[in-house]
Amino acid sequence: MSVYKGSIRGIVQMNHSADETRASLAANLRYFAKWSLIALLIGGIGGLIGSLFSMGVSFATNFRLAHPWMLYFLPVSGILIVWLYHTFHEEGNRGTNMVIESISSNEHVTPATGPLIFISTILTHIAGGSSGREGAALQLGGSLGSLIGNVIHLDEKDKKIAI
Repeated sequence: MSVYKGSIRGIVQMNHSADETRASLAANLRYFAKWSLIALLIGGIGGLIGSLFSMGVSFATNFRLAHPWMLYFLPVSGILIVWLYHTFHEEGNRGTNMVIESISSNEHVTPATGPLIFISTILTHIAGGSSGREGAALQLGGSLGSLIGNVIHLDEKDKKIAI
């Protein structure tokens, strides 16, 4: 009789373990589906914005090459960029460092980061200034991930992943 009770206990434990495995698998599939949709959303919008950014920088560079006198507007471009950052209260915006630190700390990416870096980089290129595209692209993506994370009400942990 004791062998029989032990066998039933083992079967019950196996069924319980199988239920836990199914529940764990279902939770993982929901997590995968959730992040697949979020990634498609951020990637699709990010790809569109990235394409517009690339076209804007190319246009600005080609325009400046065709009009070398645009170099004289570099100080005006700089003043305009400072004015934009001041107007949107982004004087303390630390750019790429802010985005990177927002992933591992409580720092937040401000909503104005993306549009400001988009416009500032194009203004810099059109006037003949030197600015990279990679840091700007990182800031655009981080700003977009943060914005979408806020819009769809992600918690802080998930928002860091989105950024």
